[in-house]
Order: sequence, then C-alpha cells, then structure tokens
Amino acid sequence: MTITLRPLVAISIFSLSLSLPCEAVDPLDLCISENKNCSEVDIDQLKAEEAYKKGCNAKDYYACTRLGQYYEIKTKDLKRALTYYNRACSGKDKYGCEASYEALMNLCYIKDLKSFCNQKEPQGEYRIIAFLKSFDPKYKDAFLNHNFDSVWKVKKAETLYNKKIKEKNRKLLEALEYSQKKSSHDGADGEGLQMDIWKLKGKERNSEGM
Repeated sequence: MTITLRPLVAISIFSLSLSLPCEAVDPLDLCISENKNCSEVDIDQLKAEEAYKKGCNAKDYYACTRLGQYYEIKTKDLKRALTYYNRACSGKDKYGCEASYEALMNLCYIKDLKSFCNQKEPQGEYRIIAFLKSFDPKYKDAFLNHNFDSVWKVKKAETLYNKKIKEKNRKLLEALEYSQKKSSHDGADGEGLQMDIWKLKGKERNSEGM
C-alpha cells in the first residue's frame, strides 16, 4: 500500500546577530517544548510516537496522520493506524483521508476482516478484488498478507479474471465499467481495461465511435 505524505519543510531559526552561527532547531525539541511542528519529527526518532500524539491531541491533524503511519509502519498495527487516520480525516487532513481509505480497503479485502467491509464503497482495483473474491471462498487467501500493488500480479487473481473474461461475465463487466468511470486509467493500463470491456461485450476490438 502506498501512503502519500505531505512534503516536510525543514525549519531553521537564524540568529539575528551576525556574530553568532546559524543554528537549526530540532523539530522534536520544538514539539516537546512548545508543542509546535510535531508532525515534522522524523518517524525513526526515539520519541516520534510521543511527538505525533502531542501534536494530534493539540488538533494538528497531519500529526494524527503521522501517528497512524507510525503504527502502520513501525508496529504493523493497521487497526490502530486506522483510528488516527480517521481522526485526521475528520479534521479535513486530505492525507489522513487517503490513508483511511487505503487502510480500510486493506483490512477488508487484503486482511479479509469482514467487520471493516461495507464502511466505504470499494473503487478501482479494490472493486475488482471484491468481485473476484465473491466467486471462490478460497480466493480470500490470494491476497492475505499481500502488499497490494496490482490485482494482475497475483497469479490466482489473473487466472480467475481471465476465466470470467472468456465467460463474458456480466458482473465483471459491471465492475470494470465502474472502475473505468470512477478511477484514472492511463496509457497501457487504460487500453487494457478498455480491451477487456470490449471482450466482455463480445467485441474483440473497437473501431472509431464504437
């Protein structure tokens, strides 16, 4: 899963006196002493968790996103991470909203935890996964503990998908058309998706205006 992070800005405070050297302020020190810039603390620092909590509790919602990232990456606790991603999203931090959606989809479709399903409608490739899994009870294992990159990189997914293409399955057609409408598909990815839609409709190739 890919997490998009807001670019961090290095903060330096320069002495007004030309006789004194420039001195950079550590974001951790500034966070602990003044409760500022807590989200800019490096995730690998010893007190990163403490800093993110401090910022999050002070309604720095990007710090909540960073705290969620800390739990997801450092402790592998995606459920706990989701709690803070949701808090960040409620504070209108767009990175928290993005991470919340990805974490929820991961818990439902990758970890196969049903209690996290039906909270948000799956889009793009997650919708295709949801469709594929509905055909085979064993299919859930295909994505278990899989670091989601693309549905096409899991052999079992590819085999089942191609089988449904040949069968011209109407439900798969609906899933692909939904994905095409709701998600961005560029270049070869977009062309491949369109070709599969044509195949499901009984059209091997498309002509102008078709």
